[in-house]
Amino acid sequence: MSVPPRATVAVAQVTSTPDKEHNWCQCSALVREAAGRGARLVFLPEGFDFIGHGPEQSLSLAEPLDGHTVGRYRQAGQGL
Repeated sequence: MSVPPRATVAVAQVTSTPDKEHNWCQCSALVREAAGRGARLVFLPEGFDFIGHGPEQSLSLAEPLDGHTVGRYRQAGQGL
């Protein structure tokens, strides 16, 4: 009986703000740290990219899935 290969995964927790660049710095550092520890998959919480102070601000910060923010995270994950 063969044993299937194992993969290391990571789960990150952050406190998001309306500042997308601040959130990027926090999350990308966590992704790099997890990858450095051998993670091949990193889970970030919902709302990892931003949390507005209210519904109007959240809607104004929203982007499509093919937008700049998701693209940056996809590139960061390429090394995993």
